[in-house]
Amino acid sequence: MTTGAEPPIDDDPSVDGSWGPSELPDIALVARASELGDESAFTMLLDRHADRLHAVALRIVGSPEDAEDVVQEASLRIWRGLAGFRGDARFSTWSHRIVTNVALDHLRRPPAATATDRPARVDHLDPARHSIGREAVGQLWEAVASLPPAQRTCFLLSEVAGMAHDEIARELAITVSAVKNRLYRARTVLAAVIEDPDSGHT
Repeated sequence: MTTGAEPPIDDDPSVDGSWGPSELPDIALVARASELGDESAFTMLLDRHADRLHAVALRIVGSPEDAEDVVQEASLRIWRGLAGFRGDARFSTWSHRIVTNVALDHLRRPPAATATDRPARVDHLDPARHSIGREAVGQLWEAVASLPPAQRTCFLLSEVAGMAHDEIARELAITVSAVKNRLYRARTVLAAVIEDPDSGHT
């Protein structure tokens, strides 16, 4: 027997927006941002991944200022693309791809800072170690950009984001063997560019 009316359930943090960034998973924040236009949810989402996104941009473009520009532009693309995000991949993977694409676009952009003016950020493909010239660095990044999407994503998560094979496997929902296979194929193409930068790539 009840002694009085039960209080209304109005303290659900997902209803009044009082939840903190650790209280909802990414997919819930994406839903609030895309379906309700909730900018605070989007801000929480970006804040959650800000360090990793900036690190990815920085390792590609090489300059903190340029990395900041890349993240700003990528943030706009992420916001505009939220409606098309279906959760087939994790938000982190999807956003990394966007930042990577923006960063690679930035490297191609003349005139102030082109890819040939940038240091290579991939340790095992460091031109200093392989005696390739600065012009070849630009060709190397062009080769990265031209890789099939699955190979490019694995390569950049490994070499640019610094993720281990098992982390990439979890991120992309594939096996570690598949990660290794994609990395092998990507590195084979890129190694050929380093050995003969004038040969071009497909």
